Amino acid sequence: MRSSSTRVIHQNLVDLDMDGLDVKLISLSDVNKDPKDLDTIVGRNEGRALGLSAAYSPFGGLRLLAVADATTVVIIDFESDISKDNGRVSPPNDLSTAPSNYLRDLVLQRSAGHVYAFDMAPLALSLWQSHGLRIQQAVDVQCVGSPNSRAPFNTIKFAVGDTARVFKDNVVRAFNDYIFHVPDDPASSQTTTPLAQRAWVTHFISQLSSMEGRLADVPPINMARFSDTLLRFLAKSTIDAFRLEEQRPRETTRTVMATSSRGRGEVTAKVDRYQNRIRAGNQQQIRVHVPPTPTVGGYAISASIAAARGEGARLKTEGSLGAGRQTATITLIGREDPTAAEVKRAQIILFILQGRISTEGESLNPWVHQIYLDPSDDFTWPAEWASTLSPVKFNPAKASYPLNSSQVKAVRRMLDESNDYRATIIQGPPGTGKTTVIAAFVQAAVRAGRRGIWLIAQSNIAVKNIAEKLAKFGLGNWKLLVSADFFEFWHEHLYANICANIIVSDEFADKSALSGQLAGCPVVLCTLSMLSSNALHHSGVFRVVQLQTIVVDEASQIEVGSYIPLFTTTTTIRKVVFIGDDKQLPPHGQEQITALQSIFEVEHLKKHRILLDTQYRMPPQIGDFISEAVYEDLLKSNEVHPLADTDLPTCHFVNVPGEQLSQGTSWKRMPSNS
Repeated sequence: MRSSSTRVIHQNLVDLDMDGLDVKLISLSDVNKDPKDLDTIVGRNEGRALGLSAAYSPFGGLRLLAVADATTVVIIDFESDISKDNGRVSPPNDLSTAPSNYLRDLVLQRSAGHVYAFDMAPLALSLWQSHGLRIQQAVDVQCVGSPNSRAPFNTIKFAVGDTARVFKDNVVRAFNDYIFHVPDDPASSQTTTPLAQRAWVTHFISQLSSMEGRLADVPPINMARFSDTLLRFLAKSTIDAFRLEEQRPRETTRTVMATSSRGRGEVTAKVDRYQNRIRAGNQQQIRVHVPPTPTVGGYAISASIAAARGEGARLKTEGSLGAGRQTATITLIGREDPTAAEVKRAQIILFILQGRISTEGESLNPWVHQIYLDPSDDFTWPAEWASTLSPVKFNPAKASYPLNSSQVKAVRRMLDESNDYRATIIQGPPGTGKTTVIAAFVQAAVRAGRRGIWLIAQSNIAVKNIAEKLAKFGLGNWKLLVSADFFEFWHEHLYANICANIIVSDEFADKSALSGQLAGCPVVLCTLSMLSSNALHHSGVFRVVQLQTIVVDEASQIEVGSYIPLFTTTTTIRKVVFIGDDKQLPPHGQEQITALQSIFEVEHLKKHRILLDTQYRMPPQIGDFISEAVYEDLLKSNEVHPLADTDLPTCHFVNVPGEQLSQGTSWKRMPSNS
């Protein structure tokens, strides 16, 4: 990037009568050599607010930082190479020790005046992770609105009110892409315009009289108060989440059955697959494309999502499709809103940085120490946990199904709540009976009077499979919580055999009825994301069935940062069991983001791992090969498998020519060109 350039842009986010914005693009080395551009904007705003925004490399490292007031935006280019693994930057100057660190002194740690930004937590953590800089007096502007709706448009509209029009489509575009793509000619490129507009609008709303008191109530971030160990955990979790978000498409297409009434400006769009459903949100623009007919040419109209449920969505359109039903294609521009679990994860990290969640001494949840912070040898669990429950003696003869010795060991480890085994990791290769072990544990625990047992997994199907195994064990006193979005319209038939134990999320609102259904219930099943549901928290369910013992199935598929909401906000957990197999399915996205970890890759937790060592699914001939190639010869095979003694081949390899290509949610094979 050129060391310095200046241009004028005109903001298009808020309808205001104003001149253009001077945008100055300077390199970091020029800031340290000659800080006049930065000094000018800071000098005339001494003790006043500055607006910030950032642009990141595709790997999560901070690349550009914009500093804005009412008329000027200075964009600083850090000019560094980003590590693909962790977003760490090796800057040309060590900013944390440079004697003339004007960026730090004039902006990040200025003696008077706050700095404001949208999504301040990722910005603050990226400054530290990438450049060793600790920001202070840093305010997250979205905190003035609802914690459940941090969409930038909502924050800007809340601040501006009826005093000016806010252009939603332009706001969505400006905030849709935080990635800086290096252009061929940066001086003339418009790639920094969204960045400049984000910084400017941040400063603009911070100066509105309606926001003064509200922003004063937002706790500022001061990174100097945190240890490097804690910041490493928070930064990695944030960068991992950022990079996972970047894996999602910015534009998707759906084929729908569109029904409209003439003159109403609304369309009902129905999809035919759960994977293609349309979610309500604030971050997407929509184009509805109607194909041509023999009498009318094809055309497209703009729309927005008014409501969505099950197979259908109601769209508000800016034109008419004509009355009736017809097949149409819709293009969703922009990413879907984050899920409740993703919102909760980001919120927890922000609250830690703001000091709303204390990390001092014993106030930090012991599970955070154990899972994320690599506890030292002198780490101890709280003394009051030691006498919580009496030990359970497990008699495998009382299990509904026979167990091998490794399964018996696993069940006993799951029942053991002594300090040595509060965190237990069970590796279960394919066909080793992981769900059988879970069911045997539940049977023994409930028989011994244990309560507060929560069985969770990443997917609804995995949770359903556990529930069906409990039923096979003759266990009936449990409930399965399932999202109405997944259950209704699409998957009711999957739960036909266990429907008496189902509670659909629509029922959470009736607190009295929900408490009645869960009264005396020792075991609850749900997905990990369900635990972050606001409706579930507001229902009071955790007072009826406390989170005491957590069993996580498919744990190898869950990125370790996904547990942050669970382990930072819950104080009743005394035992956690992770079951899975990192040799089968890794966390989603690990192929592209090698730094992603499941619980199985966390080095200091490997001492807690045990192995289910006998597989019953494959013929021994195949099982022995898998054992040698994948499991260091530790995996045994069922000796009485029906094909154990056959002389016939048990495995055939078929070469299918061509190339496998992704298509929607599946794959197809295309013939090779050769």
